[in-house]
Amino acid sequence: PFTRIADLGDTVVLLADNPTPAELSLYLDLLGYFGLQTGAPSLRVQVASPADAASYGNKELLMLGSYDDLAAAPALSNLLPLRPRDGGWHLSLRAEIVETLRGWYQAIRTLKQPTPDNDLAPDGIIEQVESPFSGNRSLLLLLGKDESSIQSMTAGLMAQMPHDGIQGSVSLWQGGNFISHSYSTPEYYLGDLNPVTRVRLILPEHPWIFSIVLTALVAVLAIWLNLWIGYRIRSRLMGVPYDLDGNPNAPVF
Repeated sequence: PFTRIADLGDTVVLLADNPTPAELSLYLDLLGYFGLQTGAPSLRVQVASPADAASYGNKELLMLGSYDDLAAAPALSNLLPLRPRDGGWHLSLRAEIVETLRGWYQAIRTLKQPTPDNDLAPDGIIEQVESPFSGNRSLLLLLGKDESSIQSMTAGLMAQMPHDGIQGSVSLWQGGNFISHSYSTPEYYLGDLNPVTRVRLILPEHPWIFSIVLTALVAVLAIWLNLWIGYRIRSRLMGVPYDLDGNPNAPVF
């Protein structure tokens, strides 16, 4: 979402108060990559501390650093499908429920016992979710376990950008490769579209909306027809025009 504005005017990069050389290198490499994609220098990007992220709720947030930096800013991990806890990474309740159901489904299809994947200890991690401070902004975290992990992840990332192995909501840097997972997160949309195009893009993702709207319209039509038929019956049997509420001497329409 960052290069929607060519000069990154809608982006805030979150860095620790005393970033390490590896973190600064990652920051500069990413800004250079963004400029290469847009053809414009990233002159309006802002830099702030993770502790001040809530002050930039109307911006796209990009956090760079280490796991310890995220631990010092708990507000940023509220919506993450994979969250730091007790020195490791654990699925959120939503993601854990969805992964459990998915494991059961795969077990039924393959007749194999599902193998839980709860002990995650990656060297680096990339996560993108809806910003906890705004409903139409993103929060992207690119974090490493330590200085050497950030260096190796930066090298692997910049060598193949855009990286085919990075997809879904979470990508783990392990063994010199990115391993991606589509852990469940709340959906959100970015950008500006006209209403017709917006409906055309969103409706296939939520087909139940069409069913609900159609059912509601049929129910309204059925109630109206029932009232109209009742009015006609009363008018014919009693010889006096009645309105839909049963009041006599109403004008016929």
